[in-house]
Amino acid sequence: MSDAATEKAFEIDLSELELTDEGGPIEGFDPDADPNEAPPPVDDGEHIVKLRISPNKPKVGGKKMQGNTEYWLFVSGTVINPGGPGDGRPVDGLISTFTRDNGGSTAGQFLSKAGVSVAELSSMSRALIIKKVGEILQGEPQATIESKWEASGEIEGKNKTILRGQKRFPVRKKGGYQPLTEDPKTGAEVRTRASIVRYISIG
Repeated sequence: MSDAATEKAFEIDLSELELTDEGGPIEGFDPDADPNEAPPPVDDGEHIVKLRISPNKPKVGGKKMQGNTEYWLFVSGTVINPGGPGDGRPVDGLISTFTRDNGGSTAGQFLSKAGVSVAELSSMSRALIIKKVGEILQGEPQATIESKWEASGEIEGKNKTILRGQKRFPVRKKGGYQPLTEDPKTGAEVRTRASIVRYISIG
């Protein structure tokens, strides 16, 4: 336990305060920083995380698209890096059966990294794929993922992403990057988060 944790608090008259006790300017102090601002997202890059189905949106979503019913699940995670940067910070993402132009899907990538074979994946329906994803997430697996900063929110009646990638965000005077809390164009409230963009290994 540190000395600061064992020392007792005290009270002193303002006139008796010794101004030389603290030894100069405060290390790490940023006068421009908002003391009520949430900690910034974990830096862009690869992270080891513990994954789960998002507790805020635990149900499978679905929608008819181009003649097929596509399914999705919201996923959240916590960075595991004891004693290091980003430990305990959240990440989140969306896993869906929607097939991109190259034939891939986030659900397919997730299951492939979890050890499901190409042959098995090729024989599964969309509903079975998302069910398998959910079953794996219910076990709260450890995973290696890649995440990027993303600022998004409801703008002009639609959910939009206005900025992606940490190095595209404003630079702080004291170094580092500044998360966005509003859309520079419309003033609409936005949220900056660490969004999962790739699954590297599961389990």
